[in-house]
Amino acid sequence: MRTVLAAVLSLGLVANAADEPLPKELAEIQGVWKITVSFGEQEGAPQVVYLWHIQGDQIRYGGEPFATLKLDAKATPPAIDLTLAKTKATLEGIYAVEGDKLRICVNKQADGVKERPEKFSTKDRPDFRLFALERVKGDKVDPLEGLSGFVGVQIKAEEDTKRVVVVDAIKDSPAAKAGLKGGDVVLAVNGGEAKDLQGVVDTIRRVKPGNAVSLKLDRDGKEVVVTVKAGVLPFFLLD
Repeated sequence: MRTVLAAVLSLGLVANAADEPLPKELAEIQGVWKITVSFGEQEGAPQVVYLWHIQGDQIRYGGEPFATLKLDAKATPPAIDLTLAKTKATLEGIYAVEGDKLRICVNKQADGVKERPEKFSTKDRPDFRLFALERVKGDKVDPLEGLSGFVGVQIKAEEDTKRVVVVDAIKDSPAAKAGLKGGDVVLAVNGGEAKDLQGVVDTIRRVKPGNAVSLKLDRDGKEVVVTVKAGVLPFFLLD
């Protein structure tokens, strides 16, 4: 009986710990945020949609874990650390939140002696990245809503024949996993003839995350069909 009671009490303690309210600094940035402007290597309004879903101390991008965040609201200015899910690198930064607007400035240099930004500026600091974000309103937001699809193939038009040819498939990309190879000649995309480079590029760019693109190829004189399931465009703004 005592063993059962102890187990029940232990479960109760775990449940209570999980139900504890978030610290104020974390609570005020919960939800979905859209990056509206980025400063640094790739400046200006992003050409594609980047959405961060912040749940607890986790940031998800495209439905997948992107980073774990740690805040120190007592620091001046308030400090933020982002530990990237893929590389495990920790980027030091600062943040400011004003209602439905959020600013984050981080040093993407994670190796060697680290230097945390002191102000929201990237001037003369090539390794700094500054993001302006706005909260996305709504009870339920699709993690893939508005995001660009990613195939990960490099193509070119041959100078003499104008044929559209695969240069390479980016490592670990959907194209690479589907088996696309350098030298493949693109004959058709989703049933439409590959007449020119721009047409092929435009068709591939329209593919949404999770959807498939069918490529008819000439590979070493033989026609083959390769189907690539598009992923989510990687978060290039910290590269």
